[in-house]
Amino acid sequence: MITNKVMVQMSQTRRGLRILCLGMLFLLFQGSLLFPQSSVADNIAQKFDFYTSAFPREEMYVHCDRKDYISGEDVWFRFYLVDRKSNKLSAGSSIAYFEILNPDNRPVIQRRFSLDGGTGSGHVVLPDTLSSGLYMIRAYTSWMKNFMPQNCFMKLVRIYNPLNRTSFSDSRYQSVFPDSGGKYETNTQSSVRIRKRENGTAGLALDIISTRDFRLKNGTLYYLFIQTRGNINYRTGITLSSDSSALAVPGGLIPGGINHITLFNASGRPLYERYIYTPLPGTDDIILETPVNAGTREKLDVKLAGGSGASLLKAAALSVSVAPLNSHSSSGMRNYLVFGSEFGILPDEVISGGIGKMSSDKQEEFLSGLSGCWIDWDVILGVKYPEINYKKETRHHYLRGCLLNSITRNPDPGRTVFLSIPGKNATLQYAVSGDDGYFTLSIPSDGRTRDLIIQPEEPERGNTIVLETPFSERYLPLTDRSRPVAEVDDNIGRLSVNHQVMKIYRSVDTPDTHETVSLSAGENRFYGKPDLEIVLDDYIKLPVMQEIFFELLPGVNLRKRKDDFELTIFDPVENQNYDNSPLMMVDGVVINDAALIAGLDPEVVERIDALKCRYFVGDHLFYGIVNVITKEGDFNSIALPDHAVRLVYRVTESTSDFLAPDYTDLLKRKSRIPDFRNLLYWNPSVLTDSQGKASFSFWTSDIRCDYEIVVEGISEEGRIFSSAKVFTVR
Repeated sequence: MITNKVMVQMSQTRRGLRILCLGMLFLLFQGSLLFPQSSVADNIAQKFDFYTSAFPREEMYVHCDRKDYISGEDVWFRFYLVDRKSNKLSAGSSIAYFEILNPDNRPVIQRRFSLDGGTGSGHVVLPDTLSSGLYMIRAYTSWMKNFMPQNCFMKLVRIYNPLNRTSFSDSRYQSVFPDSGGKYETNTQSSVRIRKRENGTAGLALDIISTRDFRLKNGTLYYLFIQTRGNINYRTGITLSSDSSALAVPGGLIPGGINHITLFNASGRPLYERYIYTPLPGTDDIILETPVNAGTREKLDVKLAGGSGASLLKAAALSVSVAPLNSHSSSGMRNYLVFGSEFGILPDEVISGGIGKMSSDKQEEFLSGLSGCWIDWDVILGVKYPEINYKKETRHHYLRGCLLNSITRNPDPGRTVFLSIPGKNATLQYAVSGDDGYFTLSIPSDGRTRDLIIQPEEPERGNTIVLETPFSERYLPLTDRSRPVAEVDDNIGRLSVNHQVMKIYRSVDTPDTHETVSLSAGENRFYGKPDLEIVLDDYIKLPVMQEIFFELLPGVNLRKRKDDFELTIFDPVENQNYDNSPLMMVDGVVINDAALIAGLDPEVVERIDALKCRYFVGDHLFYGIVNVITKEGDFNSIALPDHAVRLVYRVTESTSDFLAPDYTDLLKRKSRIPDFRNLLYWNPSVLTDSQGKASFSFWTSDIRCDYEIVVEGISEEGRIFSSAKVFTVR
């Protein structure tokens, strides 16, 4: 029997449950208003992080020894590959692509150089046939080719031909990328804008100005994101209830550089974006200690030490050049990497002087015209991401080609292509063409020269292999080809005289830099130890290859059928010949006709390798392998098939050492042979010690003028160093 007391308790319990349920419903209702706000911002941040991780930005900076050159001179340079997001040296790519484009936007020099841990050095000789003009140096990696022509280092240099005394042929490129074309409202007359306010504190003060019509159309709830170099530094939800709303961002959250501000509506659609500049920490990172005056043929000792943060100079990779002041390439690594290649070709005043030295109005005008080519919200929030055709070259260089029908020129997808390297140790690689007919083969990223033979597996299909140039063929358009040409100044004329004098008097001292090219073959046989390895010198001489196979290779038959030859292998498991022909090779090169082996003169054959079992290379199955190795091992004993492509290929160039005279010997110092060097010193790899210090020395020449020492580099922590000092040779 239930008492009244119990009934009262049950009634109170039910009332409490109802209150609890109502409370939970209330919280759920409130959550329906709050959680979408949070989820929208989280969704934007997640898509942003995915995009910047899936499509990371590599930035290349090239420190050149000068900006003015004479046709026939040497160009020395140092590569710095930086990960845009971390702003540190990147080990993600091991090959740098270097080009010099003429005033007509066509390459006159194309080379590849090795990168190690994000740095590398190179050297090219300008052809003495180049005409006078403004030339473009550009450098990039394989990964950066996916985002060309924007994502590469670009720098204009002047080249003068003394034998062609004409004015410079000028070329003009768009200095910055075009703006977004009204995609988002960014001008000061729009219905919403964000203004940076100078507040005299460490934080960032923003005023968000909006019209009443804008708020009626888009609501009052918005999200503001600030990102720098692919990192979201700050995000918040804000309410716009009046024409002007103030926002204070705490100090220390916004790093130095170009900061990208974006305003989103409540549904996550970007409405407004702009760029601001936050000064970089530290201005005098390197102190150069050297005399301000020197005599001719005098030794100068230069000491490097950290400025405001001496410890930050530890483990820094630095490059140094010393050249006449007017012809020097001004130090700009620090200023360049503020922007990178994300905003196009930057004006000289930005690279040499830095945006921080601009007036507020000039800075605002410059930043208002910027539009980035990496962080694009339409791409990030959409579903159509950039197409990736080129992999990062970490340990291998990738050679790309297309398999086309010889008659229709249509791509042939799903077909196998072989890469062979002739030699006594067989090397085999294969690739399968994609839907567009393209295939990719890999080569070790080293400086060895290799003999490559590429061919389709099925020559009867009548296909042609077209190899794609490893260098990007996407160029920025010239904006104005009709503008007046630039005049040649006196400084370049003086450099020309110096160069001609040095050619005459130093030609006998120039070392022979021509290296003997030797082809590199495989170190190991891709099939390992064969079942049969027959060295012909170990047996009596036989007149034809047919008898050699019959007498010396049991289970491997080479016989004639009507007007053709057939090579078969006996399957020891099934006790019958394989239904398919084995993989046939001569000097490690795939062949499709057994008659080529039968036609070889036994006198040129060194050995025969045979695998009688089934053998997999990747997913490709071969029913045995027969490889005939000649004494030369160069695949020159038979003619190259028409369907094959053969080329001598070197992935990266070797780099010469910079040579300069040493006048320690008094006789050399008093020599009457003129020293008119246009470049006094170049060192691409100055390393600091445990104290963050370094030193170097060089000798001056006979030219009395002002010289500039330029030091560029980066530390392991991502601290950028750019410093210069002028001295005079009297």
